[in-house]
Formats: sequence, structure tokens, C-alpha cells
Amino acid sequence: MNDTGRYIIITIAIMFTLTLASLVAPVSAVNPTITENRYVQELLPDGNNRTYVYYDGLPTRSDSRTYLSVADGVSYWRYWYGATSWSYSGSGLTFPAERHFIWQGGNSITQGPLGRSFNLPSFYDFYGGSGEPVAMNSSVVQRSFGLNLGQHKTVVMEQGYTYFGVLTLGNEEFVHLTVASRQDSVSWSASIVDPQERQMGSTSGSGGDVAVIPFMPSGGGTYVVKFTVSPSTTGPVVMDVLPEAISPRWIAHGEVVQGVLSESEWAIKDGSNVVHSEKAPTVHTYKFRSPIDQLAKMAFSFNQPEFSISPVGVQAMISSGAFEAVSQRLQRFSRTYTSNGDTFYYQSGRDETYYISVIGSGNGEYTLFHELLDSANLPVNEDFYLENTNAYTEKRGYNLFLEQDGILRVNHTWSSGVTWHCWSVTEEMLYVDHNPVSSGQFQNSAFYYLPAGHYVVEATLSSGANGKYEFNVGAISDDSSVDAVSSNSAGYRVPASAPDYFNLTISLMTQDNITVTTQYRLFDVFGNTLSSGTTVQGNIQSGGSWIANPINQTFLSPFITSYTDIIIALSPIEVLNNTAGPGNEYINYTVNYELEWLKDNSWHYEGIGQIALSETGGFHSFTLPDPGSASETYRLELTGPIGVWWNVTVNVTDVSSHTFSARQLFHNVTQYLPWGSLSDTFSGSTSGFMSLQFGTISNHTVLSFSVNRALVAEGFLYVEFHPLATNEYVGAESLIGRPLGPLDFLAQNPLIIVGAGAVIVVIAGVVFYRRRTAL
Repeated sequence: MNDTGRYIIITIAIMFTLTLASLVAPVSAVNPTITENRYVQELLPDGNNRTYVYYDGLPTRSDSRTYLSVADGVSYWRYWYGATSWSYSGSGLTFPAERHFIWQGGNSITQGPLGRSFNLPSFYDFYGGSGEPVAMNSSVVQRSFGLNLGQHKTVVMEQGYTYFGVLTLGNEEFVHLTVASRQDSVSWSASIVDPQERQMGSTSGSGGDVAVIPFMPSGGGTYVVKFTVSPSTTGPVVMDVLPEAISPRWIAHGEVVQGVLSESEWAIKDGSNVVHSEKAPTVHTYKFRSPIDQLAKMAFSFNQPEFSISPVGVQAMISSGAFEAVSQRLQRFSRTYTSNGDTFYYQSGRDETYYISVIGSGNGEYTLFHELLDSANLPVNEDFYLENTNAYTEKRGYNLFLEQDGILRVNHTWSSGVTWHCWSVTEEMLYVDHNPVSSGQFQNSAFYYLPAGHYVVEATLSSGANGKYEFNVGAISDDSSVDAVSSNSAGYRVPASAPDYFNLTISLMTQDNITVTTQYRLFDVFGNTLSSGTTVQGNIQSGGSWIANPINQTFLSPFITSYTDIIIALSPIEVLNNTAGPGNEYINYTVNYELEWLKDNSWHYEGIGQIALSETGGFHSFTLPDPGSASETYRLELTGPIGVWWNVTVNVTDVSSHTFSARQLFHNVTQYLPWGSLSDTFSGSTSGFMSLQFGTISNHTVLSFSVNRALVAEGFLYVEFHPLATNEYVGAESLIGRPLGPLDFLAQNPLIIVGAGAVIVVIAGVVFYRRRTAL
């Protein structure tokens, strides 16, 4: 990428008096300096007089409000990427002006059950009605203010803007962030992210609601609190913010803790009149943990006074130092319980500490009981019985430790009213979980990939529930010689790349007179099933040697779309004795397999080419052989920059028709553009010369050409790429990683006097130019 142009920084200070602030803010509140930065980016056209923009769609931008300035009427196409296609739509700005313009990213793409989701990008194609280039600027306003621990801030906010409060933390263990609205007829939201842009917590409210976000910081650094407000009146929106450092106290094993929350928002005056006064809920936070190898539970219950009107409820929030993948970002692990009693089974398998925050008011009483559980290991590879004779739903917790990765399958003899949940924290401190579903027959049970670690397995039993279950767990190894016991599983871990074809050979190596029915599954480490099936293999003795009966090798050629290790799981669901007649089945029989795994794209393509795309583009020509096949497939591998819109031209001979698709690696999974998407920009002929456009969102792209041959003579398939100058949307400077210190403005301007209730707004305009080219 080349950055061209100049950087100009303009700073203007504007002071105005906000009388309302002096009226509504308490004496202890501080009216903070709001810093408004304005960033202007010139969007430069390509030589074809069209302007292209790449927008990455990241959810952690520090943009308060975005604008687009055009010198003339302009139309545009937006192409937003999805996991298996793109969508596109057109719109326009019909007259020259600066107007509010919301840049939008693409849809999300998910790695899998054990992975994360990410926002995909979009490309914009702007063009003028006359065919001439249109002068365009993207403007971004950023409004931010400083926050300090223990200091109450009152901030006036405006609809249509996102506000950012910047908070610098050191070694604080836990923080309560209180957010309140000073008026009715408004809805609002607040969230906080850490220096790695992971969400610590969020809340929302309406009217004069007051809420508290309890969270465990990730360490020292700059944290950003994001606010949005949406009033239904024209009056000002005033928000109060108070971050406070908390020192939670330990709850020992076997200890019972009881407490009372603050008085209610509802009060009875003069014996009959009910008076409502909105107050911040009280939050009491405690911490607890278990030994690494032992299950424990935190049980809790609430007692709330009854009113003739709905009381303010009490709830418990449990959190830890782990993270989980939610809505295209990582956020701090937390669970909120609103019922009058519940139990949280847990295990500090990564030596992590857990926190429980009891939140509410109304003189609500609570009881916490922390208990270490003995003999709570989950029975594995053997059946066990569960029953709930109580009149209420009951939970049972178990500990499952896997020294190495494993495959789980759950079956039952009978089952009624029982559901399962298992979870763990990985080495990367990522919370992962499954909800295993059992089956009455082993061969119909689902496969679950479990990374090594300590698992909490929880059964929820409705009243009267009972069942007999078996958790079948088989190990995954790096050894190509795999032993699997009948009615269980085993696995083999192999490296892979994407998008690529591999050859897999499954050989039955057990020298015995047996016929084995084997189920196989191929997983990636995100828990996705990439291939599955069933094979029947057998051996029989013939003289002094062993021969296949009918086969003892199975050949597969899976197409891998995840750039991760692959797990090959094998389950011998039936082993029959070939010498004892029909139906003579071996039970708990160990079957030995040998697996071979080889990358092999050459068998699937008539030709494979590569282009290292440069600032001038690139090309490749395939020779179509004579004689050839009626249908042929060619693979073209591209390496090059992210965020460039390309013009692609294709010319062919001895071809009746052809199309192609694109796969791009994105966070270790592949985004797919079929011909149905790429043809949206298509012009020309599929039997001769064509051109189309698409954007690269990865450094590694694979095109697959499907060619129908005329079979008259030798032909060619010529592909050329030309980069179109693409502007990378930059937006506001990130507030993460840089503290927002107080501007020493008054010291530099001693003649300016600020009275009570005044608010200083500093506007810093930053004008810069950034242009994206091929390198």
C-alpha cells in the first residue's frame, strides 16, 4: 500500500456555556471537556473516473458520525461480502452537499462452533452521471471525553452521535461502571472495551434508568466506554457516568454469605402514598475459585419483598477472566441469572478466578453458598443412571478431564427430561461449549470434537426425569496407526491447508476374520464437519495370508476449506465374526486402522497456475490440450494485497462456455464467491472475451475455472488482472491505547474565563489523504 498526499492539523477551541449542566449536575459531578476531532479523507478516483472504496467493517471503530461530501451528483454500487456470496445494491446522492453517510460492512463469517465470527468487508463503486470524475471527501467526527476512577462525570449528548469515554486503568482487580440517564423519553446504550478491543460488558436502558456494568479488567491500559442515545423529544440528553474500583472479597469453600441490597426505588409515604425515586442499583461483588482438578459450585437464592406494584428485581451475574465469541467480537465471559435461585457448576481448570455480582435494590436479601464437590468425575465409557424425584428442575454437575483432544458421542438406553451442557476454557482463555444430544443407538449419535482440558458437564433434569446414559470418549493422537474400540471412537490429527484437495486412505490393518462397519468424520479445529460417511471393510484368512473381504481400503478425496489441523474420527459401529455365521458380533473389539493423508490438487485440475499480483497487476495463460475433455477445471492461485478492486479480463479459444468462482482465506476459513455473484459485474461472452470486477479481501485467493471445450483444436485460457485505484476507508484515529488527557487550553489562553456550568468543546480538524494501490 502506498500512502500519498499531505497531513494538515487544524485545532479550534470553542467555548459555550451550558446552563442546564449547572442546574442538573450534583455538586460532586464534573462537566468534562468534550474533545471533537474531525478527520477529512479525500477519496481519489481511478483513471477510469470511478471512485472505489474498501471498508473493512470492523466493529471497534472510534467514529462518532460520518459524512460524505460530493461536488456533484453521484451514484454508487455497494458490494457487501457474505460467507458464501456477496450482495449488492445501488443508490445515489443527487446533488452536491455534505451529508450524513453511514459506511456499512459486509455480513459475518463464522469459523465454527469452537471458533469466532468476524465481519466481512464491503467495496463501494462511485460514479458521476456525466462520466467525469467527482470530487469526494469522507469526513468523520469523533467526540470523546476523559473518565477517572471515583469521579462522577455528567455529559450532554446529542442524538446521531456515538460518544466515547476514555478511562485509563492500572492494576485494578474489578470495576463497577454506573451509567444513568437524567431524563425520560430516551433510550440509551453503553458498552466498554479493553485495550485489545474486547468487550468487557454492556447495558442499555430507557428514560431515567440507572444501570451498573460490573467487569474484571484485562490489565493496565486504555479502556473506552461507548455511548449512544436516542431521545424522542428535542431537549438535551444528559448522562451520568461513574467508574469505581472494587476489591471483591473471597468466598471460601463451604462458606455461606448473606447480604441485603439497598432500599427500594419504591417507598411508601404517609402510610398509603407510593413514591418512586430512581436510584442506582446496589452491587455486591465477591470472588471464588476451585482447585484446578476439582469441581465446585456456587449456589444462590434471593428473597425480595412483595409489593402491590412490580418490585425492582434482584439478579446475579457470574463472570471470569475467560472470553467468549459473541457477535463478531470477543467479550468477557459472563452469565446473568434472574430467577430466585440457581446453581453454577464450575472448575478453575486454567487457574482462573470467578466473580459473582449481586445486583438490585428493594431491600432484597441474598444467600450465596460455595461448595467444593468430591467424587464428581463423569463416568466415561460406561453407563450410569440419573433420576430426579423432586417437584422442581434439578441440576447435576460432573468433572471431565481430557489429557489430549478427544471425540465424544453420547447414547442412552432410555432418556426422559434430561438435557446436557459441557464447557471448558482453552489455553487461550476462550470459553467453548457444546450441548450434547444423546441417541438411543450409538451409530445415530452425534460426533463432538473436544479439545484437551478440564470440562464441566452439567445435566438439567426436569421434575420426574430419568435416564441411563453413556458418554463415549475416544482419544485423538498424531499417530497414523489408530486403535478404536467398537461402539467408541478414536481420531488422527493431520495438518491441512485451504482451499485444497487431499487424499485420505483408510486401511483396515487388523488381521482377523472380521467385517467392520466404520463411520468416519473429518473435523477442523473449529468443530466443523467437513466430510462424513460409512465404509464396510473386512479381512479373511486364505492359507497363510490375509486378504480383503470384500475390501480393506477406502479412498476419499475431501475438499478442505479451513486452514487448520484436521481431525479424522473413526467409529467402528459393528464388528462381525466372518467364521461364525450371520449376526455373530464382537463386543468391545479393538480395531486397528492405518491412515494416509496427502495433499493432491493435481488430480482435480487440468492445470494449476499462480500469479503474484503487483502494482501493475498480473496475468497467466493456460494451454488447453488437444485432445482434451468436454469439461475441464483449471485452478489459478493469487497472492497479493487486501482491499483492492480488480478488473479481470478473460479470453479463450476452443471453448464453448466457461465460468469461474473465487475462494479467499479470511481468518483461517474461506469466503466463497460463486459465479452467480461474480457475474453481477460481468460483460462480454462466456465463449470468448469477458471482463468483470471483484475485490480481494485476503492475501490468498484461489479461482476455479469450469471450462466446456469445443474440442476442435488446442486452445488457451488467458486471464489478466488490472488493479483499480482503491481508497481504504480510514475513519477516526483509534482511542484505544492512547489516554485522553486534559487539554492544557486554559493555561495557554489565560484571558478566557469559564463560569459555573460551562463546558469546553475542543474541535481538532485533521485533514489527510490516503490512497490504496496494489502494493
